[in-house]
Amino acid sequence: SGEHRLDVHGSIHKHRLASDGVTLLGEKFQQVNSHEAPGSCGSCFGAERSSKDCCQTCSDILDRYAQLGWDIKDVQSSAPQCINEKSDAEKEAKEGEGCLLEGKLHVNKVKGNFHVALGRSVNYKGRVIHQFQPEMLSKYNTSHKVNHLSFGEYSFPSQHNPLSGVERIVRENTATYRYEIKVITTTYAENGWFFTKLRRTHQYTSTETIVSVSSQDSKHIKDLPGTFFTYSLSPFLIQRSVHHETVFEFVTQLCAIIGGVVSLSKLASLIVRT
Repeated sequence: SGEHRLDVHGSIHKHRLASDGVTLLGEKFQQVNSHEAPGSCGSCFGAERSSKDCCQTCSDILDRYAQLGWDIKDVQSSAPQCINEKSDAEKEAKEGEGCLLEGKLHVNKVKGNFHVALGRSVNYKGRVIHQFQPEMLSKYNTSHKVNHLSFGEYSFPSQHNPLSGVERIVRENTATYRYEIKVITTTYAENGWFFTKLRRTHQYTSTETIVSVSSQDSKHIKDLPGTFFTYSLSPFLIQRSVHHETVFEFVTQLCAIIGGVVSLSKLASLIVRT
């Protein structure tokens, strides 16, 4: 159930990380630029959609091959667009490096998922397919740390996001991590002395599943290595409220206390006299 959307509105940035986890300043994965001269038409190597179709970048070629279900191994190693692209992030990245993902996504209120997984993802006949070479399986490490993950624009005091701070390390082979997230809409009302603040946000619960994937048999892997976050919305609504006394209530209670103190003092005075 749910929907599949390739171009979800939002902003996601990916930065290179050194092996010690430090962000490489000034280093980020850039969009691959075309090496073709302006006005030229690069070959799609048999995957042209029409007689006038052009493939200016390696990405253009791989997308067309993926849509046709063709193997990309040979064209990726022989196409001039792929050979001449020096800004390819996979070529720039050194062994032991990782990446840092940050940003926001705006999604509809239906079941869905977002993930980071091995291979190049393409849309083929309404399905997401990840293409990768078998030798890449042993080099893909799915160790990860979730610095922060929340749903909703606002947060309230003492709000707990269970996946924030979660860290998982893969020691052998690789693995698939799946986080099943149940999102619960929450309204938070804070009653002040003069007005009431009402905020609408979301809390969530999470369960985790881990599947070990061996790199010994790359032709028959039982799961796609990666980290998957599957979310669904609960039909329930949680209402939380914090009440602060108004000025009128404060004055009333203060007068009651003062009156009580005066009454007790008079009573004590009468007892002492008698």
